[in-house]
Amino acid sequence: LEAFELMHFAGHTLTGRDWAGALTDVAWEQGWLPLNGQLRVTSMSWPLMRLVALAVPTVAALCEMRYLWRTPHALVNTRMKEVIGDEPHTPLDDAVRDALGGLGLLDRPHAGHVFAVPSR
Repeated sequence: LEAFELMHFAGHTLTGRDWAGALTDVAWEQGWLPLNGQLRVTSMSWPLMRLVALAVPTVAALCEMRYLWRTPHALVNTRMKEVIGDEPHTPLDDAVRDALGGLGLLDRPHAGHVFAVPSR
């Protein structure tokens, strides 16, 4: 390896529907939604967001990145694969549960999902 190298991790390529599906499963498990209930997914009011962006820089940055919702994109991981081989991938459902659990947002662990407990 060089002292500095640029290596991209391709990661997941997801749609809003993919996210809604993964989050719906967690919501059922946590009792946030009735079984077979669905998360409400609607479009964002972009004219309102542009108005808010005049006062909130974070929203202005979000508006600049809007095109990413409509343009398929992915990072090219060729160099990383040359170095480590195929990338390890955590299934989306597991990654979502791990992230929400790490933020302390889950009350009940998923059946069959193991959380590491630090030893004393």
